[in-house]
Amino acid sequence: VYEYPVVSLLVFLSLVGCLLGTSDHSLFSALTFGRPQEGEYWRLITPMFLHFGITHLVFNMFWLAFLGSKIERQGGSIHLCVLVLVVGIASNLGQYLWTGLTHFGGMSGVVYGLLGYLWICYKLAPKEVYFIPAELFWFMIGWLLLCATGFIEILLGMGIANAAHVFGVLVGIILGFIFGLLEGRTNLKGLF
Repeated sequence: VYEYPVVSLLVFLSLVGCLLGTSDHSLFSALTFGRPQEGEYWRLITPMFLHFGITHLVFNMFWLAFLGSKIERQGGSIHLCVLVLVVGIASNLGQYLWTGLTHFGGMSGVVYGLLGYLWICYKLAPKEVYFIPAELFWFMIGWLLLCATGFIEILLGMGIANAAHVFGVLVGIILGFIFGLLEGRTNLKGLF
């Protein structure tokens, strides 16, 4: 907990969000996505804490802990916090703009953002802690594409925030380019 305070806080808030999501709690409605012009700016970020069942929570928290701890260990807590906020807002906005729906949630848009960030950042400014095996990266991208077909939604009988995943990974890749280039290394060879 003390070594990774941001990851720990995100896991705790997601646990609370899952408990709210599985109950008939009025606070849940206050945390779903909303338009900022209504003055409820927290709604841009809070959907990432809402999880719809224990499987949804565990899956996202595993990947958040795995990927987020790499970034928090190397870049620090503030760095991870900024990445999560930027990717979280972008993926939530993307999901809303794509579907027009406000009832969605989960940390997976952020997870995909962290995945894209680590993948590109490692290619541009290799640090061992940022390494992700190519098989893992392509497995996650394959899972994203499989979910986008709608097959998993039918199989599981629940919606998947596919636009949040796509926007998350794209914003993560962009941030990985920015921070990787800021490291002063331009090793573009072997990017893919």
